[in-house]
Amino acid sequence: MVDDFKRIKAFKYLGNVFFYGGYCSNFAETHFVWTAFGQTHEFFCSEQAFMWVKAMHFEDYEIAKKIIAEKSDPMTCK
Repeated sequence: MVDDFKRIKAFKYLGNVFFYGGYCSNFAETHFVWTAFGQTHEFFCSEQAFMWVKAMHFEDYEIAKKIIAEKSDPMTCK
């Protein structure tokens, strides 16, 4: 657990703290199942889930399909 804390990077900007790297990152691998917009999907990281929900919210279904199709690269989802 101590090693996990060492990998977390954070910075403060306009009074907010932002994390990147380590398990606090939206890019950290964490498989989970989420139901939204009447659909259930398995996601490999929270970034993928957030980008999919955003695409669905704005009714960009082609991009939503591409995001779901991605299986390992959070930056591709972004």
